[in-house]
Order: sequence, then C-alpha cells, then structure tokens
Amino acid sequence: MGVVDVAKTLAQVPTLLALKKGMQPRPIDAKDCVGAQVERTAAAHPDSIAMLFEGEQITWQAFNALANRYAHAFKNQGLKPGD
Repeated sequence: MGVVDVAKTLAQVPTLLALKKGMQPRPIDAKDCVGAQVERTAAAHPDSIAMLFEGEQITWQAFNALANRYAHAFKNQGLKPGD
C-alpha cells in the first residue's frame, strides 16, 4: 500500500464516520439476513444487474440462484445457522 492509497483511504474517514453515526446494531432476535434480502430483491428485480466486476455481470435472479446453491451445499455438509 503506497502513500497515495493511504491518502485516498484517509480521505474517506469523514464519510465513514458520518455513516457509522446513523447505524444501529440489529437486535439479536432479528430474523432478516443478507440471503433473505437477496431473495426479495431477486423477486422484485430479477433481470436487473446485481454485480458488475471486471467486465462480468450477474443479475439478481442468477445471484440468488448461486447463493442458494452455496447454501444447499453448506447445509449438506452439516452447517447450521450460527456456525
């Protein structure tokens, strides 16, 4: 990490602190999760682009399907909520 990278990172500190100020921790009994949010977004916007990285893109529908494949693979290996 060079001097330029450090300067760019430090320039973002005020923005990050402002964002942190408005954030609240989730209650421990909250049942919502990233997977549920992806699923809702995929249902509402299936053909919209969810991610764009190095010229590749994936829709919300495809991203949700991929996440479900990983979830099932982890479940089949014995992982449970909280692991």
